Amino acid sequence: MRHYFGKVPEDEAEFWLRYGEALWLEERSSKRLAAAFARLFGGRR
Repeated sequence: MRHYFGKVPEDEAEFWLRYGEALWLEERSSKRLAAAFARLFGGRR
């Protein structure tokens, strides 16, 4: 979470909200990287 938001929230509700956002951002980044590698090596996604 620190990677995306710069800090870890102290409030539990905000912590879980930010955690979900961080997971979504990480998944999105992974998919974009996988697509880039697929295009690089001649595949399509």
